[in-house]
Amino acid sequence: LAKWNGILDSVGFDPEKDLFAWWSGESISVTLPAAVVSPMGGGGDFVWMVRVKDAEIAQQKINKLIDFASGMLQAQGQPIMVTPAAVSVDGFKQVTHPMVAMFLRPVIGVTGDWLVVGSNPAAVNKCLDVAAGKAPSVVENARFKEEGLTAKGAVRSASFTDTANRGQELG
Repeated sequence: LAKWNGILDSVGFDPEKDLFAWWSGESISVTLPAAVVSPMGGGGDFVWMVRVKDAEIAQQKINKLIDFASGMLQAQGQPIMVTPAAVSVDGFKQVTHPMVAMFLRPVIGVTGDWLVVGSNPAAVNKCLDVAAGKAPSVVENARFKEEGLTAKGAVRSASFTDTANRGQELG
């Protein structure tokens, strides 16, 4: 623990001040079919959202993290690009590195009281559209309705994957 604290101190990171003071704790994890099939295969798109206590502080901390990581990589001769992300909400950034740009184009930003991290802008936009009522949610999925899976009350965790058409999808 002393070594770990030393490492954190050396990079100027205080978990209480730099994370837990503004991070509320509730989270949402969404996995979507890949919008663009990767030449490396596997997996789909993802979006991870964490509720924050203060959106302004969250954005500052994210900017600081991106600047730190970018500076560290560039000091080692690793090119990294940070650009505005094509997300329907202002302030999101896309971080790309040439070695992984073909299959990973992460996006990060804050909207409302949520810190949002996604595998790409399309996945983040899809989740934001569902949250805004502009796109159908999983509760409108026929199989989801048939199974009677709609949660009532506070939800701790839920997972739903409709594999009814897996054979056709793989074909």
